[in-house]
Amino acid sequence: MPDSEFGRQMSDPFEQLRERMAALADLRNVGQLLDWDQQTMMPPGGAPARAETVATVQKISHEMFVSDDTGRLIEAAASHLDGASEDSDEASLVRVTSRQWDKARRVPAQLAADLARAASVGHQAWVRAREASDFAAFAPYLERNFELVRRYVDCFDSFDCAYDVLLDDYEPGGRTREVARLFDELKAALRPMIAEVERHHDRVDDSLLYGDFPVERQRQLVAWLLEQMGFDRSAWRIDDAVHPFASGFSNRDIRITTRWDEGFLPSAVYGAMHECGHGLYEEGIAQSLQRTPLGHAESLALHESQSRLWENMVGRGHPFCGVLAPRIVDVFGERLSALDGDSLYRAVNRVAPSLIRVESDEVTYSLHIIVRFELEQALQDYPESHNT
Repeated sequence: MPDSEFGRQMSDPFEQLRERMAALADLRNVGQLLDWDQQTMMPPGGAPARAETVATVQKISHEMFVSDDTGRLIEAAASHLDGASEDSDEASLVRVTSRQWDKARRVPAQLAADLARAASVGHQAWVRAREASDFAAFAPYLERNFELVRRYVDCFDSFDCAYDVLLDDYEPGGRTREVARLFDELKAALRPMIAEVERHHDRVDDSLLYGDFPVERQRQLVAWLLEQMGFDRSAWRIDDAVHPFASGFSNRDIRITTRWDEGFLPSAVYGAMHECGHGLYEEGIAQSLQRTPLGHAESLALHESQSRLWENMVGRGHPFCGVLAPRIVDVFGERLSALDGDSLYRAVNRVAPSLIRVESDEVTYSLHIIVRFELEQALQDYPESHNT
């Protein structure tokens, strides 16, 4: 048998697995595109139909993935690794796909569809409730989502606690007890630090960040800012969203969003930098890994570390403030003529507790995450504790 023919046959199990996972990646992108459109372009009246479409796509994708055919392809590919390095693309593809398949096949396809539908319906309800400051209007949708999440958790019996199941979806192998221990250490250090800073809150003037900042001028500033970060108009786009987010359909199709506040400049500026950081992560994934389970981040924590690095270490760093300040003056005119790098640096790093996580300072931000972590666990356990 010619070497080329032997090589082709040896590669077939991997190629077959890649082909199946490529089709599933395409379906995943369809679902993400539907979500992106809902949050950026879709008229509100389209929400009910959109939720059904999202549920259908999710059900088809889930059934295809958890099928016995996928399991056989994984097994065949694993048997042909022939001592390949654990870090090789082939071994990594088998390992990651096998892990995801083993977890997903425990979940009924109808439940997967119901979760997708409820998330879509719930998002639109949240947008309306947020605008009206009416939590009671959103509560039934939140309860529905938690009901389904609890049913999802009940599909598993191999975790120490319910929250482990959910954490594992975003941070594979992560355990609640490990995160709780880390957060307890962080809280112990942050609380006295923030209390001490608050006693001297009047030493930093951040009033220059508030005022009249027309959205069209903010768009000019953000467009320039993103270009400095590597925003490529042939492969990227930016849109408006109620809550900023980023989507990567490939390393050449990056969608980011921000939101605008005419009275508070940092909202759009640092929201855009944060989401661009996510986009740069997606853009940096190798072309050879596209349309595979290796073509997007497994660790949300790692992904978030990159967005926070750009937003804070760069965006709020003294050197960059020296570059950004004169540009702000150019865009918004004489009213800010006294602004320089030093004053901007002090203003954007002022520490002050607030209720809005995405606009919080670098010190108090972590407490927002900790509160969310603790609330999610409490809500997950609510039915049991409520009934007792």
